[in-house]
Amino acid sequence: MRDSSTAALVFGSILVLAAALATGCASGDSGTSSSTGGGAGSGGAGGFAGVAGVGTGGATGGTAGVGATGGTGGGFQGECTENEQRPCYSGPAGTDGVGECKAGTQLCVNGYWGTCTGEVAPTAEVCNGLDDDCNGLADEQLGQTTCGMGACAVTVDNCVDGQPQTCTPGTGNTVEQCDGVDDNCDGQVDEGCSCQDGQTQSCYTGAPATKNVGECAAGTQTCTNGAWGSCDNEVLPATELCDGLDNDCNGKTDEGNPEGGQACQTGKQGVCAAGTTSCVNSTKICNQTAVPSPEVCDGLDNNCNGTADEGNPEGGSACQTGLPGVCAAGTKVCEGGTVKCKQDTQASTETCDGVDNNCNGQTDEGCNCVNGQTQSCYTGAPSTKDVGPCHGGTQTCANGNWGSCVGQVLPKGETCNAIDDDCDGTPDDGNPGGGAACTTGLPGICSAGTMTCQAGALSCKQNQTANPSDICNNSLDDNCNGQVDENCSGGPCAHDKCVTGVALTSGCGGDPCVTQVCASDSFCCSNTWDSFCVSEVRTYCGSLKCDEAKGNCPHTLCTTGTTSQPFTTGCDSAKANCVSQICAVDSYCCSTDWDSICVGEVVSECNKNCN
Repeated sequence: MRDSSTAALVFGSILVLAAALATGCASGDSGTSSSTGGGAGSGGAGGFAGVAGVGTGGATGGTAGVGATGGTGGGFQGECTENEQRPCYSGPAGTDGVGECKAGTQLCVNGYWGTCTGEVAPTAEVCNGLDDDCNGLADEQLGQTTCGMGACAVTVDNCVDGQPQTCTPGTGNTVEQCDGVDDNCDGQVDEGCSCQDGQTQSCYTGAPATKNVGECAAGTQTCTNGAWGSCDNEVLPATELCDGLDNDCNGKTDEGNPEGGQACQTGKQGVCAAGTTSCVNSTKICNQTAVPSPEVCDGLDNNCNGTADEGNPEGGSACQTGLPGVCAAGTKVCEGGTVKCKQDTQASTETCDGVDNNCNGQTDEGCNCVNGQTQSCYTGAPSTKDVGPCHGGTQTCANGNWGSCVGQVLPKGETCNAIDDDCDGTPDDGNPGGGAACTTGLPGICSAGTMTCQAGALSCKQNQTANPSDICNNSLDDNCNGQVDENCSGGPCAHDKCVTGVALTSGCGGDPCVTQVCASDSFCCSNTWDSFCVSEVRTYCGSLKCDEAKGNCPHTLCTTGTTSQPFTTGCDSAKANCVSQICAVDSYCCSTDWDSICVGEVVSECNKNCN
C-alpha cells in the first residue's frame, strides 16, 4: 500500500488533470487537421507537473487533439523517469516462472509506473494438462466423481491426462443377492432378504423343553442367499441307548431297557448262538435263548457242538424209493436238514443176472449169456492147441457177454529155451537166436564158430573139429593145439588096410592115427577117429579106399541146406534112410572137404539127423 504522501500526490495529479480538461480544450480543425493539446504546466515547488491537455477532435476524418494548459503544481518530481520500464509480478512469492505464471512489464508515464502488462498470476487449477496454480503440479486435486447406486456405483478421476472425464454408472444384478450390497442398484440394500449372507445365529429345532437337557444342544444357522440355512451341529432327542446317557433328553438315563429285546449272537455254536439283548448297568448284553438238545434232522446244530445234523439223525433205516429194479431199495439219510430215502444201488448197465440192473422195469434184456457162466476157449490156430505149451483158457459171462479168454497160451516166436514156443511140434526149430558168427576160444581151425541153439541154450559151436594131427604144408593149425604144421618131417601118409584090433603101423610122422587100434566096424579106424583117419586115407593115401561093400555110402555133390537134393546114391538097404536127410555144413555131412562123398555119422550111423 502506498503511504499518505503518495496518496496526496495522486490526488493532486487528478485535480490538475481536471483543471486542464476544463480550460484547455480547443476545437479541432475540420478535415484531416487535428488540434494540439496544451502542454503540461510545470509543477510548482513541491507539486506534481501539470497533465497535458486533451484536444478535441476536429471534423470528420481529422485527428483529434486535445490540448490543456498545465496546472499549477506543488513541487512533486514523480516516482520514475518517463517511459522507463521495469518487470512486474503481482502473484505470490515463489510462483513466478512456475507452471503457467510469469512476470509482466510496467511503463513509467508522467512519473508514475503504469499497470503491469503481460503478467500471468496463479489461477484455480483446471483440467487442461497445465500447472494453473503454479505449484509445480498439473491438474492436481481436481477430485473424483462418483455416480450410480449400490453395486452400480462407479468412481472416476475428474481429470486424466489433461482430459475431463465422464462418470457412467455400472450395470448391477437384476436380483438382490442378500449380501449387504445394493445388487440391483435401486438404492435399497438386501430388500426382501431375511438375513445377510454369512450371518450366523444359534438355533434348535427340537422341542423347547429338551434344549440343553441330557445330550441335546443348540446348533448354528448360517445365512445363505438371504435365508437361514439348516441348523448345523445341533443335538436333538434320539432313541434312548444303553450307554449311560440321556439320549432322548427327558432327564432320565437308560430307562425302558434301551436296545434290549433285540436278536443277538452269544458267540456260542449252533442253536446256542442265538440270544436276546438287554441293558444292564449301561451295557448291552446278549442272553442265550436256547439250550442244547439231541440232534435232529433239521439243518440245525441242536446240540451246539459246531456241526449240524452230524451222525445222520433219524436216518439209517430201510425205505422204498418208489423206483423199479435195484433202485427200489433205499436207506433213510439226513440231507439238507430233511430225511430222504436214498437208493442203495444206482442204475447200471444190465448185467444179465436176473435183476433189473438199469431200473427200466425189465430184467436181463439183450443178454447173450448168464453172468458167471463159463466155457473153454482158444483163439489161436486150431492146429497149435495143446501142442507144446499152447493150451486153451476159460471165458466167463459178464454183463450178458462172453469175456476174454483167460488163461490160454498162444503161439509166439520161437526162442532158444528147449520149449516149443510156436507150438509146431518142434522145440527150438530154426536155430532161434543163432546163426551169428562167433569165436569158440579154441586155437586154430577150432576158433571159428556159429551161435547155435542146443539143449535150450545158445552156445558157440565150432565150425570144424580138430584133426588128430596137423595136415602138413597148409599153414593151418589143423589139430587145434596152437601150433601150425608141427611134426611134418615125413612124406605122404600111406596106410595098410586096417585090420580089426591092429594098430596102424605106418604113416606120417606124429600122425595120431598110427597109435589107434582098428575097431570092429565097417571102416578103417575106431569111431573116435573115423573122420580124421578116413580123411587122411582119402587125402594122402588116395590108393586106399574103404570097401563100399562094407557100407560106405558115396553120394553125388551135396548143396548145403537144399531139401530138394538129398543123398541119392550108394547106401545099402540097411542105411537107406540117409537119402532123405538134408545136407548141412558140418564136420560130417557134405562139408566142402567132402564134395564127392559123405562120410562120418551119416555113413556110419544113418539114424543121425544131418541138420
